[in-house]
Amino acid sequence: MRGLCKSFGVYAETEMRLFMGPIHAFKTRVFKPLMRLFDFLGFTADGLSIFGAIIALAGFVLSFLLDDAFYFFIGVWLHMLLDGFDGTLARFQGNVQLKGSFVDVLADHFVIILASIFVYYFNGADFLGVLLYTVFYTFIQFAAFILNYTDQPYEVLFRPRLYLYLGFSVDLIFGTDSVNVFLYTMTLVMLIFVVQGVAKLKKVI
Repeated sequence: MRGLCKSFGVYAETEMRLFMGPIHAFKTRVFKPLMRLFDFLGFTADGLSIFGAIIALAGFVLSFLLDDAFYFFIGVWLHMLLDGFDGTLARFQGNVQLKGSFVDVLADHFVIILASIFVYYFNGADFLGVLLYTVFYTFIQFAAFILNYTDQPYEVLFRPRLYLYLGFSVDLIFGTDSVNVFLYTMTLVMLIFVVQGVAKLKKVI
């Protein structure tokens, strides 16, 4: 399995073997008509990743201009929907490359930064919680990418992008105030993987 690590992108070894591999195969089979449509419209996997990030950015800008959190809420979930298909499109077009994984990571991380700013402004999140979450998430994402490329992957991994989006969505929809609980809980869990990542990187640098 180690020999395949350079195709993992930011996935952990166990995650790829037990979950993402079968999920990728399922999506490639079930969503083939949608992939044909994307291909017909001229989308590449990289283009789909970037387009999803642009939609999130548009929602972010509108939310601040109109002082309405609804627009970023919609933008983030449209981004997540498209993000679920960029890898599927790459496999459909026979164009799976390391560069594509890196573009996907950059696009996803760009939206994470937008979301961090968003929860600070709209959800009243603590600045320290937002800062720690963003720094830890950044480190883990790019450490995972480097470690996979050097055949020293994380065995398991926690990347709480979805949890942040769910957290602020619950707050916006139900009027709750739980985003700080989400942030600090996720930060504490990520700290474990930051320490593990530092130890692994020391072995390959």
